[in-house]
Amino acid sequence: MKGLVLVKFKKDVLSELPDIIYRIIECKPNQATLNAAKLITKTAKTAIEALTLQRELSDGFQYKTKIVGKEVCPLCLGGRITKIPSKVEIVCARCQAPNGMCNCNILCIERIIPEEEIACDKCKGIGEVNKEERTTVQIVSPKEEIIRDLLDEFEDVGRVIIFAGFTGSIEKIINLVKTCGWNWIRVDGSGWKTDLFETKNSQDMLTLFQEKQELFPKIAFVIQPRSGGMALTLTASPVEIFYSNDFDGDARLQAKHRAHRPGMDLNRGLTVIDIFHLPTDKLVYDNLEKKLDMQAITLGDLSKCLDSDLEEPRLI
Repeated sequence: MKGLVLVKFKKDVLSELPDIIYRIIECKPNQATLNAAKLITKTAKTAIEALTLQRELSDGFQYKTKIVGKEVCPLCLGGRITKIPSKVEIVCARCQAPNGMCNCNILCIERIIPEEEIACDKCKGIGEVNKEERTTVQIVSPKEEIIRDLLDEFEDVGRVIIFAGFTGSIEKIINLVKTCGWNWIRVDGSGWKTDLFETKNSQDMLTLFQEKQELFPKIAFVIQPRSGGMALTLTASPVEIFYSNDFDGDARLQAKHRAHRPGMDLNRGLTVIDIFHLPTDKLVYDNLEKKLDMQAITLGDLSKCLDSDLEEPRLI
């Protein structure tokens, strides 16, 4: 297959685009937040659960589940019983022991175990289960003040892009930008939403963000990194703010370049800002950087990794 694939890097094809400027803003957690993080570490059942809960805490919220009623058991559909299907076992013809578990040295035979009905394991034979609803408990986070400061910093431009890894984070940011007097467009797993006008047409929202600054002078585009599709272009904004990240390296790479494309303001350039609060933010960020370095090596851009020490993001 050698020679059938020609690798071209963006920096070689679009050399007229200015380099991305990277900034990392670190927030100091208060003692109450640190205590909560330690409690999560001690009480979480798994490392993944602890990591997820601490990422939520760093963003300034926690998901909670509450019981809001009863619903029909989805496993037995209210029938209270489930069926174990019949199956065939290979056993010894003399002692009925499973194949290979005896010393009879005679021919093994097939034994059919008939279908069996038992009480539903999910509802314990009741036919109903608790209906649960996920709610979001908001917690004060220093990231909020950073967002307010950045909205003030880029108020003259009137266009910012804010990425966040959780739906709870998206909701928090939406409430925050509203209090700062900005309009918003939201793109996540629930689709496209906005407070600009009554529409579900994503192209109309995108046009207002990209072209209609005289109608809506301040719009924050709040989005999850993996949402919006591969071709989403947001060149009206000179800044991308990562309120938080997830572990999807492809999503991070695609998100980072949504505003770094032909049509951007070459004089302003693009600034990518990551906000760190708890250590989990840096953990996720470092994981993403390693994935992008491995991708660069795979594609043949070894110089990116060798020169990485010379291109560290600027801390402020």
